[in-house]
Amino acid sequence: MKREAGKGARGSEAVRAKTPAGKSPAEIEARLRAMIDSFEGFIYICSRDHRIEYMNERLIERTGSDGTGQICYKVLHDRDEICPWCINERIFNGETVHWEIQSPKDRRWYSIVNTPIYNPDGSASKQALIRDITDTKRAESDLKHAMDRLEHEVEIRTAELQMKNRQLTEEIFDRKRAEEALAASEERYRSVIDNVGIGISLISPNMEILALNRQMRTWYPDIDAVQKPVCHRAFNNPPREEICPWCPTAMTLQDGQVHESVTATPSGDGIRNYRIVSSPVLDREGRVTAAIEMVDDVTEHFQAQQAITDSEARYRTIFETTGTATMIVDEDMTISMVNAEFEKESGFSKDEIEGKRRWTEFIHGDDLEQMKAFHLQRRIDPESVPRSYEIRFRDRDGRIRNVNMTVSLIPGTKKSVASLMDITVRKQAEERIKESERFLADVINFLPDATFVIDGDGKVIAWNRAIEEMTGIAGLGDDRHGQLCARDPLLWRTKADSH
Repeated sequence: MKREAGKGARGSEAVRAKTPAGKSPAEIEARLRAMIDSFEGFIYICSRDHRIEYMNERLIERTGSDGTGQICYKVLHDRDEICPWCINERIFNGETVHWEIQSPKDRRWYSIVNTPIYNPDGSASKQALIRDITDTKRAESDLKHAMDRLEHEVEIRTAELQMKNRQLTEEIFDRKRAEEALAASEERYRSVIDNVGIGISLISPNMEILALNRQMRTWYPDIDAVQKPVCHRAFNNPPREEICPWCPTAMTLQDGQVHESVTATPSGDGIRNYRIVSSPVLDREGRVTAAIEMVDDVTEHFQAQQAITDSEARYRTIFETTGTATMIVDEDMTISMVNAEFEKESGFSKDEIEGKRRWTEFIHGDDLEQMKAFHLQRRIDPESVPRSYEIRFRDRDGRIRNVNMTVSLIPGTKKSVASLMDITVRKQAEERIKESERFLADVINFLPDATFVIDGDGKVIAWNRAIEEMTGIAGLGDDRHGQLCARDPLLWRTKADSH
């Protein structure tokens, strides 16, 4: 503990040594407060005996009061005893712990970074940086489900993932604190900034980099903020000579407002996407003296979202250009999507069908009950119902056509995709052939002369009544019909010969 206390003292001396010349203690504290206030999460510091030493304004608003000096588990969770998940022992042993938890109080997910802070008097405190990641958790879950569906199905579902931009507002604290507490306060705030899980940089009105936190130094190890390099040259590889067109910081320095954008930053071996939220640093007269950048690397999320968009477009093209009428059906039998071919076959437009009509409106009444049973059973046991079958399809004008319908469930959903192939012409041709065969059979059967027909293999395929009388051999009812050969002597004996 003595060695830790020594570190704290040397750290304070180092901070005091780096205090910018010409800056008053109040101005330095105001800048640090502005940087801490721009953090969009919750911050608190507590002692080894669980007493709260500091709460930021956002946490005070969440709990309903300033709990400084009170027991942390009572203030934060309304508990009468230490939380079972408390990690104080690890923190006060010098460990930094990153972890996530779903709060039993509001059921929201939070990302927490706990680090020890060594005070100038040699004591240690626990610092907690808390960010609400509920939306991120939900987005990750939605993204996984969407990717799973797109990998197994030619079918497309529009899964639009929208990111809600959260507007950061800056609230000005009381900027006066006792000068004797400045060194400890500055060390504490610097520790908070360095341990936040996102990048933070301080940019001057001349677009010079004045300070970088630990995360920014990890991303850009070659940048020395002491040299005050110009940001659009230092952050881009190759360097840019002009201000980046997407830069929110340039707008903040001009109008003193909070701005946000997603960048496309060249990094030598490719493009990195950063979400940047810039906030103004104001002096006592309200003039903008610098801008704070809150930077989050969203490259992987941006690429995954782009991949989903591209995949959806690709599968939608397949869906729209397939040669058969295709529809997607919800569990309640409502048609949620149709392609152009279905519009053509049904006589209805997409606007008239999608989300407004059920597939039952297009099915002949004699086929309807069986198809309803298939629809319900398919969602219980897909293997127990046929995948393809013939039905009669009714269009807008009431015309009936024979179609071959193929249906399958979309994996992971209760939706099904159905394609319909018009086989009306084929069915009509088959019926004409059957009618011709019946007509020919009737003609042959009633000829007065003994007549029979053989195929190319010499097999009898027609046998009229006259030849039955002549031979005594029955026709269609005889087991040998279709098997007797024209050379069989039985064909040439008369009924008299058989007696």
